[in-house]
Amino acid sequence: MRKSYYSLGLMSGTSMDGVDASIIQSNGESKYKVIMDKYFEYPQATYKDLTKLRDKIKSSKDLKNFSKEIKKAEKEITLFHAKAVSQILKKTKTNVDFIGFHGQTIYHNPIEKISKQLGDGNLLSQLTKKTVIYDFRQNDIKNNGEGAPLTPIFHKLLKTKFKIIDMSSFSIFLALILIVCFLLVLVIMVQNPKGGGLSSSFGGDSQQIGGVKKTTDFLDKSTWVLASLLLILILLSNITLDTGNTNSESKLLDSNSIEETIPETLPENIPLEIPVQE
Repeated sequence: MRKSYYSLGLMSGTSMDGVDASIIQSNGESKYKVIMDKYFEYPQATYKDLTKLRDKIKSSKDLKNFSKEIKKAEKEITLFHAKAVSQILKKTKTNVDFIGFHGQTIYHNPIEKISKQLGDGNLLSQLTKKTVIYDFRQNDIKNNGEGAPLTPIFHKLLKTKFKIIDMSSFSIFLALILIVCFLLVLVIMVQNPKGGGLSSSFGGDSQQIGGVKKTTDFLDKSTWVLASLLLILILLSNITLDTGNTNSESKLLDSNSIEETIPETLPENIPLEIPVQE
């Protein structure tokens, strides 16, 4: 069994309104547990600066044209993330092994194999005194990916943890049930009860449909076989579905595990000095 680690993930989406932070425990393959999650809202000035910068960058050439503004915004974003980390580490009793730093995306074009995310991982590591993993996208894009290498890994973990069944299994069950239902309805319609069957509705011989003589025993047996098969398929599909829903050991998010309340908006007066590199 692989060793489990405590990691602090920092995510800022395209809405550019703030940072989502989560501490989880995971072995990276099959197990994970949410320790804490919290949202930190960007100051209004930061939000305006980011959206203005994003609107200026229309192509990869603009990354060079606005390099000074990008560098300034990157420092501001990194300091904000460092403040968020500082508050979280002060409030939690969990010993975080490393930090996952997504950064703030301002330009993404996998066709050109370019994705620019604001965030200085080295600076964040110096400020927080933690190992920082960042710049997730580049290797994925270079290998013809879309720049989202972590999502499939997490989806695979969820599938294992919550016993999620592939939709193909449900499709097979649904197709078989529909086929059996169709055959069952057809057999019932073909049968000729005392009051007259399908054939009598068309004015034909009560013992004939399309020139084929009915075999009552065969039709009766077919009805019972199809009805039994339909029941079995329904039971199997329900058992399969219940297995996927009831075997999970914990909830996806456990809000009760948050140890202490952290303010959503960071105070502006948190002291953070950038260490001088010699």
